[in-house]
Amino acid sequence: MEDVSRFDQSIQDLIGVKGGRNETFYEILGIEGEGMTEHYPSIGPDGEEIQFELGKTEEYMKHKTKRQRYTVRLVVAGNAVSAEGWLKRQGWKAFAIGATQVDLYVDPDLVDNPDLSDQK
Repeated sequence: MEDVSRFDQSIQDLIGVKGGRNETFYEILGIEGEGMTEHYPSIGPDGEEIQFELGKTEEYMKHKTKRQRYTVRLVVAGNAVSAEGWLKRQGWKAFAIGATQVDLYVDPDLVDNPDLSDQK
């Protein structure tokens, strides 16, 4: 796992957080990696991101755009989806990408010497 000393205290404080119980239990164990990841938001003519709505799929798909964002990958024991939910309630942009990983989308300014290369 990564040396967390380069990361802002707000990110460091996430490590060790536990929550949930039984099947919703999670614990954030550490940082596995960082880098730029691709995503495909739908951006309207005003420059704002369009949220997906049933019945408006064609409009949503018409405005899909390829973008990159800085990502810190967290390692989670237990339920990564529960960890994602907790992170979102704390104001973070996060997405569980597997059983033991949650991607945290942050401003690169929160990391000393961020790795801005593409993640593999």
